[in-house]
Amino acid sequence: MVGRRWTIARGRRLLGVLALTLPFLASALVGMSPSAQAAEPHASPASSVAPRMSKCPGRLTSADDTNVRVWACNDGSGAAVDEALGLSSIEALYGPMTSFMSHAPLPDIGGKAGGGDTRIDIYLLNAGQSLTREGSTFRLGTDLGQELTDNEQGTTSSGFILLQRALLGTPAKFNSVMAHEFFHVLEAVYNDTNSCPNYWFTEAAAKWAEWYFVPDDAEDEVYPWFTDYFQESPKKSLFTPGSRTPYSDFVWAMFMQQQHGAASIARAWQAMAGVSGCTALNAAVDSQVSFAANFKYFAVENFDSMPPNLQNGEKAWPVCPACGHYQDLSPLMGTAPPFPLDEPATTSHRVVLGPSYPWSVKVRGVKLPQLSAQYDDFVMSEPASVEFNFSGLSNPSDLDVTLIAADSDPGNGSYIVVPVTGTDEKVCVIADNALLSDFFVVLDNHDAGPPAQITGSYTVTARTTCALSLAGGLTVKSTQSGGGVTTVTKDRMHVKLKSSVQGWLSFPPSTGSYSGSYKQTGPTDCPGGTYLTQGKGKGKMKEGDLTLFAYVQPYSTVPYVLAPVLSTENGQGTRTSPCDHGPVTVPLGAGFQCPQTKPSSPTGPLQGSYSGDDNAVVFNCSFSFQLSGFTYKTSIKGTLTASGLFACGLWEPDFCSLPRSLGALHAGTDGRNTAATIPPRRTTEATR
Repeated sequence: MVGRRWTIARGRRLLGVLALTLPFLASALVGMSPSAQAAEPHASPASSVAPRMSKCPGRLTSADDTNVRVWACNDGSGAAVDEALGLSSIEALYGPMTSFMSHAPLPDIGGKAGGGDTRIDIYLLNAGQSLTREGSTFRLGTDLGQELTDNEQGTTSSGFILLQRALLGTPAKFNSVMAHEFFHVLEAVYNDTNSCPNYWFTEAAAKWAEWYFVPDDAEDEVYPWFTDYFQESPKKSLFTPGSRTPYSDFVWAMFMQQQHGAASIARAWQAMAGVSGCTALNAAVDSQVSFAANFKYFAVENFDSMPPNLQNGEKAWPVCPACGHYQDLSPLMGTAPPFPLDEPATTSHRVVLGPSYPWSVKVRGVKLPQLSAQYDDFVMSEPASVEFNFSGLSNPSDLDVTLIAADSDPGNGSYIVVPVTGTDEKVCVIADNALLSDFFVVLDNHDAGPPAQITGSYTVTARTTCALSLAGGLTVKSTQSGGGVTTVTKDRMHVKLKSSVQGWLSFPPSTGSYSGSYKQTGPTDCPGGTYLTQGKGKGKMKEGDLTLFAYVQPYSTVPYVLAPVLSTENGQGTRTSPCDHGPVTVPLGAGFQCPQTKPSSPTGPLQGSYSGDDNAVVFNCSFSFQLSGFTYKTSIKGTLTASGLFACGLWEPDFCSLPRSLGALHAGTDGRNTAATIPPRRTTEATR
């Protein structure tokens, strides 16, 4: 592992590389001549005390060229060979790295204190040894390497490097650590970042440099920082990762390379020249790849998963024209091992279809500092629509929301990335044929200015319909005749329905009003001969008066409708009859079953018609049947207009313009999707 960077006495910095506990792969040293040279070193009388190494029975010796000197204790254990190997390593890196940064290292302090001249000094230490230089003593401990500030001048400095001598036994690791520490020396040419303690990009860029210049050991020295740290704690701020450590933030440097090329990392350091403080340093990074404009893409890219295509089972990236993949990036030298596929830590929520309708889950305790992200996975059981409401989250101007879900349309089957605009998103999953059981929500805080957390909660609600309410007028006429008696009921109903677990149902407060008339003719049933009974009434519909199992899917492309049923629309009216001593309160009823658009029914042939467009259900039907010697007839006319429509075409933009027959085909035989297998994920189960 790469270790910590921290400040010690006299303003020097220690940049350490902690030992990895993972197995390591050895590889050959890269043999490359430098293509850029430092200025000719010169002696400096800065100090008369030469560096010395503890537990060194012999003296310090070195192998050198015009740019660097590699030192080791001449203790009879092959110092000359080790120095030559160390020199070969830095020579292979020196040219490409200084060319990349457009600058050679600044001269060190020189003189005896600086190893006799101003070249960059690299010291190979055995376990337990320490180096004393310029009055301070430095130890590696468990660190693989350190870079120490030297010859500070304002916001810039030179430096010298300590490396574990034993690393020479694993050349690829040695080269990787060398690249990391030498990149620190080159960073300090522009800014030593001492004005911002533990500055995140110092280590993030140096860790990226290991991958870019020594890719063959990335599987052991770089990738674990992504899989074991960054992906495990995406809610940590990029600026202040805390326990996650800034080494894991190398992935932002990879994102910079992807957006504007590797040179953007060097340009960020060049933009830091002469600036002080964390805000100014971060602004230099932001000047290359804007946090506000790009962090949402970064958060989605860190989803870093290829779910299986629902049609053919093959793994595929979620469809996202604006997204890239770290797997497509290339280092400067050699070939890197494949970048790992690893989803971030995700909390799983289950939207339970229970007695309380609509079915809803509230995600509480959102707490996102600047430049952080949160991933939630919602598993639900085949709703017709899903609504995401983010209005309960603070600082909406800093918030980005992205949905990732699967499209099970024939011929597609891949997951799709859809950005959310505003604080609410409605998805008609039947219209879009999205995978009903799996939605990912990616939240991120793209704020790079003064810290402003995004806090609060958001809700996810599932319904059996694709709109929030239906309202309009219906004219219903029902006739019942038999046994010499004919009863005619006419009702004009103003209906306002809300979605229910049964579909559309009249129940408080989803009630409407009606006004109707009642007329009965027939033989006398009391003294006085044949009579006519009439009645009028008005009132509110009661629960169960109207059950409309239609408009489950409101869009004209998928006319999936079950039976709208008007079941004895009851209200109170009055009648006057020769048989009564005065006006009598009686129930007024209207409606049988009409219409049903399925081609057949257990009750026999169906009549009538239903039509609809993207925001209305239109009734124009008549229906009749005979039962036990009575004839029943019903006609219904009117339009119910939908409000709160759920978005059509969120996942499949062209779906709503498809022909009716094709749209119906996409909905399946019963208008719902078939279940798909969801791959296992690293999740934390959340309670409702």
